[in-house]
Amino acid sequence: MQLKIIFFTITDSYKRDALLKNILLVPCLIPTLRSCFKNLKYLEPCCTILKQLLGSKQKSTIWRSFSAVYFRLKNLNIKYLEDQITPLSLTIFKGDK
Repeated sequence: MQLKIIFFTITDSYKRDALLKNILLVPCLIPTLRSCFKNLKYLEPCCTILKQLLGSKQKSTIWRSFSAVYFRLKNLNIKYLEDQITPLSLTIFKGDK
């Protein structure tokens, strides 16, 4: 006998079983709204600091703002000796050009 604690508004047992099966296939914890808001306590100060680093003129998201300032060089090779070439991957600050 199912207690119908979750999906209590769905009365069709086939739909309930399908929903439960799909949820059990998710390989990680599914956060609740309560845990999301609890996590915001820790994330908000970090976001505030990052926004201060970017300055008050930034209107974009933190991710886009930092992505606009930094870029990754691809396929950069350093030649040490005549026959020795080493690949190097760097992140360069655009203001350092």
